Amino acid sequence: MGSRPVTGVGRKLALAVGLPVLVSAMAAVYYARDRAQELVHQNAVEEAAALADLVSTSFSLAEEDPLKKTTSPEQAHRQVNAAMRADYKLLQSVAELRIVDRDGKVRWSRRLEEVGQHLADAPRLLAAPPQGSTDVAQGEYIRPLGGMACARCHSGDAFKVGALQVTVRHPRIADDVEGLFSALTLAGLALFAALVLATTFIMRRLVTQPLSELAGVMQKAEQGDFLVRAKVASRDEIGQLAREFNSMLGRLTELKVAEIEAIREREVMQRELALKAEVEKQHKLVEETNRALARRVREMTLLFDITRSLNSTLELNEILSLVTEMVGVTLGVDQCTVMLLEEGSKTLRVSAGFGIDEASFASFLLPVGQGASGIAAQSRESVYLPDVNVDPRYVKNPQQPAERDQSLLSVPMICKEKLVGVLNYVRHAKNAFSENDVMLLKLVSSQAAMAIVNARLYSETKELSLTDELTGAFNRRHLFARLEMEIARSQRFHSSVGVVMIDIDHFKHLNDTSGHPAGDQALKEVSDLLRHSIRKVDTLARYGGEEFVVVLPQVTREEAFEVADKLRKGVEKTHFPFGERQPGGRLTISLGVAVFPADGDSLEKVVDASDSALYASKRGGRNQVNLFAPGMDLHPGRERGPAAEQRLREGEPETGATPDKPAA
Repeated sequence: MGSRPVTGVGRKLALAVGLPVLVSAMAAVYYARDRAQELVHQNAVEEAAALADLVSTSFSLAEEDPLKKTTSPEQAHRQVNAAMRADYKLLQSVAELRIVDRDGKVRWSRRLEEVGQHLADAPRLLAAPPQGSTDVAQGEYIRPLGGMACARCHSGDAFKVGALQVTVRHPRIADDVEGLFSALTLAGLALFAALVLATTFIMRRLVTQPLSELAGVMQKAEQGDFLVRAKVASRDEIGQLAREFNSMLGRLTELKVAEIEAIREREVMQRELALKAEVEKQHKLVEETNRALARRVREMTLLFDITRSLNSTLELNEILSLVTEMVGVTLGVDQCTVMLLEEGSKTLRVSAGFGIDEASFASFLLPVGQGASGIAAQSRESVYLPDVNVDPRYVKNPQQPAERDQSLLSVPMICKEKLVGVLNYVRHAKNAFSENDVMLLKLVSSQAAMAIVNARLYSETKELSLTDELTGAFNRRHLFARLEMEIARSQRFHSSVGVVMIDIDHFKHLNDTSGHPAGDQALKEVSDLLRHSIRKVDTLARYGGEEFVVVLPQVTREEAFEVADKLRKGVEKTHFPFGERQPGGRLTISLGVAVFPADGDSLEKVVDASDSALYASKRGGRNQVNLFAPGMDLHPGRERGPAAEQRLREGEPETGATPDKPAA
């Protein structure tokens, strides 16, 4: 780093001393100049007033006519012309000199071209006050003409015969004043230059040179030479600054030594701290590895437990409960819900949950494509909402409590490329799911989807073995199993069981006139109507052909009859396709009612009794209900005996029997 001599301080001090002096001198000169200008303008007005007096008195200096003892206008005018044409030094500075009469016409002027012309400024001149008016800035003086002396020559108003205007633009003294102030300005500048040079020389000797030497010493100290010392050549402030700097250098030398020792100690401590930090880092790495392994083991255990639990049952409700509860407890999830895709629609419904009020979600439906769950179902990709309160994809259940911090993870359940539903996981905190959590819960959802599909297949298979494929009602095998169970319960609790045998009237006629598809449709619609018209504890089964049986637990004969009549009326009032082609213009049913144990003390007998009552209804004209009465089972045309009972147990129809024709 090179030497940087201090050379600007002297100039600055010289300017600091000289500039105020120069500014003060220039201000005084210009103030005096402005004042002199005012005096010059005042002098110009006074000159104009003197000229006006000179010209105006010329009118009264004319000699009187010795014969007429009066002064003629021609004599007076000659005097004025002589005064205005004279080449006095006083008139050399005059810019304007003119006389206008009371009509505004120029009578006399130093400008011959405007004599006899009307002056545009005449109204202002004639409006001047009697004592005259002055304009110092313009050097103008206006004096009205008139008086008693003018009455000898002018008729009318002798006090207003005209006006005299004199303007002095550049008085004689103005050049002298301007020259004086120019000389004063040059003298001030010379004084300023001399003062600056003298101050610069003195400041260089007394200030600049000592400061430059001190600055050089400071630069060496800045470069690291703390052994250098400044020269103390005076007792003034600069000398005091040099002494203080030398003292500071001594102190810095001591601090430098202490700094070197501190650096050595710090290096030793840094090496020790680095070793300690490395040990702690390795320790933390081992702890994190152990935690990761423990978490992995816990996750694998969870997957194993879930897989084992899901494979232990084929009941859908048990599977859903197992999934939600095991995930919620093991992974610390605050809420877990299973939303299954509704069959035949694009709607998700909550089917099971953990940590929620299931009643509040019972009626909550979410279309596919809406909300985080709907988007996950539509895209078949997981959707993660770190903060549900600020994410527009979150759809809130109206019955849920007030808003709180929550994170939501929606994972679709897919099995063999088929969407089963969505698993939703909620934690009451923001950003609560890690990437590892998402990966694990995806595996859980995959296992759950497979278990749900298997449960549904099992349920469908089981249902197909118990139900009629066409109508959806229970089949004959399930009918007898259920009837045996209800009879056993009736015997245990001493209650009664009603059996209603139902047959569609003129069903063969419907098949013959409208075709078998119409008959199949009628069977399905009648089955649906009967199923929705009975209680949940009641059982509807297809007995065979167009015959149905309804089992009514814990009813009396009267109640069984009322139920049967209600079913008859319901069918009678309902419009069925092609029903108008039937006899009577509508589709109807006939019903027979029997009650265990009053009408039969065994399954075979009570079924046979209801069948006897049904045939009584058909013989009575159809579209009616009959309670079993003794003797109905002995009516000719019905097959009876052990062979018929055996066929009833095995689910075979009666020999030669048709819906509308008793067996031969």
